[in-house]
Amino acid sequence: MAEFYSARGWEIPPLPWTNLSPPFSISHRSLQVETPEEVADDIRRVLELIDAGRLILSSDCGFGRQGLSRKHAFYKMVSLVRGANIVRRELGLDEVSVLAEQANLSCL
Repeated sequence: MAEFYSARGWEIPPLPWTNLSPPFSISHRSLQVETPEEVADDIRRVLELIDAGRLILSSDCGFGRQGLSRKHAFYKMVSLVRGANIVRRELGLDEVSVLAEQANLSCL
């Protein structure tokens, strides 16, 4: 986790954190849609530092300023939820429904 922050010139906030919203692989600066497995790896890394109940998942920023299409932003968020579901499954927690995975609702 320290290399995550130092690579961006940031300091790790001192403990105890009330919540942590780390720089995940979901980026508004890239048109590449991150895989759920990449997101799950980031989540696992953070869960080594804090309790799952204190983790807030988000992108690193908004998607509107870099010319990212709505479709890209949508599937980046779908990947975030799917990655979270991978980790939820590993932890024995309930998964959330991802309607975009259904063939009749998918845009791809």
